[in-house]
Amino acid sequence: MMLNPVLFIEAPLGSRTLMTGSMARRFGIACVVSLMMGAAPVVGDDDLNEALRIARTHIDKQEFDAAITQFDRAISLDPKSVWCFLNRGMCWAITGDYDRALADHTEAIRLAPDDPKPYQYRARTYLGREEFDKTIADSTEALRLDPDGWKSRAYRGAAWHRKAEYDKAIIDYDVVIRNNPEEAQSRVYRANSYFYKRDFDKAILDYTEAIRLNPGDTYSRVWRANSWYGKADYVKAIADADEAIRLSPTDASAWTCRGNCWYVQAVYDKAIADYTEAIKLDPKELANWICRGNAWGYKSEYAKAIADYDEALRLDPKSSMALASRGAALLWVDESDRALLDLEAAIRLDPTEARSRVSRGYIRMQRKDFDGAIADFREAIRLKPNDPDGHGYLGSCLDDKGDAEAAIPHYDEALRLRPEADLYVRRGNAYLSKHDVDRAVADYEAAIRLDPKNVYAFKSRASVRLGKNDLDGAIADDSEVIKLNPKDADAIVSRGLAWYAKHDIDRADADFSEAIRLRPTNARFHFNRGTSRHRKRDLDGAIADYTEAIRLEPKEGDFLANRASARQAKEDLEGALADYDTLIRLYPLNIKARIGRASLMTQIANKPVDR
Repeated sequence: MMLNPVLFIEAPLGSRTLMTGSMARRFGIACVVSLMMGAAPVVGDDDLNEALRIARTHIDKQEFDAAITQFDRAISLDPKSVWCFLNRGMCWAITGDYDRALADHTEAIRLAPDDPKPYQYRARTYLGREEFDKTIADSTEALRLDPDGWKSRAYRGAAWHRKAEYDKAIIDYDVVIRNNPEEAQSRVYRANSYFYKRDFDKAILDYTEAIRLNPGDTYSRVWRANSWYGKADYVKAIADADEAIRLSPTDASAWTCRGNCWYVQAVYDKAIADYTEAIKLDPKELANWICRGNAWGYKSEYAKAIADYDEALRLDPKSSMALASRGAALLWVDESDRALLDLEAAIRLDPTEARSRVSRGYIRMQRKDFDGAIADFREAIRLKPNDPDGHGYLGSCLDDKGDAEAAIPHYDEALRLRPEADLYVRRGNAYLSKHDVDRAVADYEAAIRLDPKNVYAFKSRASVRLGKNDLDGAIADDSEVIKLNPKDADAIVSRGLAWYAKHDIDRADADFSEAIRLRPTNARFHFNRGTSRHRKRDLDGAIADYTEAIRLEPKEGDFLANRASARQAKEDLEGALADYDTLIRLYPLNIKARIGRASLMTQIANKPVDR
């Protein structure tokens, strides 16, 4: 059977790499905004108090550049104000100037080395810079100075989370939540850590509590939807996504989430509609382009899929996921050279991604580089032991290399992980090559039960039935294939051979003729019809078919032998002799050809001479 290339993306949520940018940004900003200290200290200097009051007003309006100007003025009046350095630093951080933020927070630490607040603020700035080890160090120092400082613990938890140390993050969030049970945001952060641990039940509990505390929070609804998605409860996931969209129709992440739910259920039109809306709202979000490309791919609209991957790569030329996805799509349009370039680039960027290796292995297998393909599939399995594609394709590659014995255990594992009709057919073929006909047929029948429209299963079983002389069974299977695909010339010929074996030569001739109409350049089809016409004593028709078969494949011995026989029967002895001579010249050790020629020479010798 023909193997299909692998589309790269599996279910799109469950990988940190496809957390959308809007989600990630929201995860960080909530911490920043909550940090601004409440009231400015009252001092005796009226100008200083006025500057601090105006700065506070600008902060409340999120006018951070204007607030910085007032803090500049305040610091010029009081260069030892820890409060001013802390809050000017936070304004710098919010505007993305982390270097200046760090300078301010470090100065605050110099001014007040025993105060936990400067360490807490600098920890948050390091978190914004994604310097997680430094975040943890400053948070830990702040907690040494103030063991009850829940914000320091929250930032340390966030840093552990970003380092994928989810258990440590959860320990910190547990303490925060015990001290602040009505604070919704910490519930969300702990839920995120549970989510990435794939402990979806606990994540759902925390998101649910966060929603209770803050019913209008769409973020928690989106991520609770993602958690339902992780549990494959798509009805509840879609319900949460629907509510998030109702509450905030401009939140791109809610549309993405619902699109993912449609995608994994193969409702690709709805998935594409949701991804399109997400793209309209957030056109710079890489994940939406990749996911929509995947959906186009599964609809066999490969040009549209490739266009979406192109746009993703325009946004991020080093996206290994976009490269791998485009590489897989290019395979479907027979651009294996371009596909190989994309897949090799994806592997260089992310050597730990298993499915890039599966796709590259597929290309190598198609090019008969079995050793290279086997190496790719084995590495994919090492990286992702439970990937059925890795095992399935490794089985196919070993099978193609002639090692069915080694292939079967990989088919077994692939079928354990994902029972699939095509895999049963492949394993059945492996059993057949080992002459284990009963197991082969059992696998073909399992494939048919799983997929009653699987033409490969019917064709394979038809071949076995024909070989066992179960002609009616073979005809039934081939007829089912033809019903599913009336243009399947191979199935039509196979049925013709069964009719021929049943001595129903007219039906055999009709099937062979239809196969020739569908595929006129197939020499064997012409030969088959020539054989049926030969059997009907239509010698002219037979010779015409044999002649066309020989024109298409001049060195095929059977074709020459049968035309020689038909010419001999028609008493075209010179023509028959020419065919035998050609056959013997091509195949000097062909005993049947020499016997046929000897018989012909006897016939020529005994032929009466015209006077």
